[in-house]
Amino acid sequence: MAPALYLMRALRRNAEKAALYEVLTLLHGIPVLLSAPKARLRGLRRDWDGQWRGVGVLVLTEDGLYFRPSQRPVDLRIPWERIITVEGKSESGRRKLHANRLRVHYRGVDNTVRVASWSGVDAQKWIEVIRSFTGSIRNE
Repeated sequence: MAPALYLMRALRRNAEKAALYEVLTLLHGIPVLLSAPKARLRGLRRDWDGQWRGVGVLVLTEDGLYFRPSQRPVDLRIPWERIITVEGKSESGRRKLHANRLRVHYRGVDNTVRVASWSGVDAQKWIEVIRSFTGSIRNE
């Protein structure tokens, strides 16, 4: 059992390294302001968005947010002009999000408001950098 667990862990690390390399290659020289190599996309509040959920690389660039799961070659790009608000905790309902969860409200290509939520990042640091870079996004 121990060799199987070791093998699974090694395969996961290789997938994470490959995803990080792919992200840096795809960005092709765009400066990275912040990065989280083990960010977990918790959800986008839509059932069919499951293809993006999971652990991957989240980067903040001069163009916006970029997420690539380590297990699948799909990208989630959120340009600065589409971001509406960022927050570190939920304000709706009784349930509160964990302090280290970043939540980004943005407009999709179809002009509907969407919400992406990541854990495994220092939410306050990401919010501060996003606010300092854009200046127009509210801190919730």
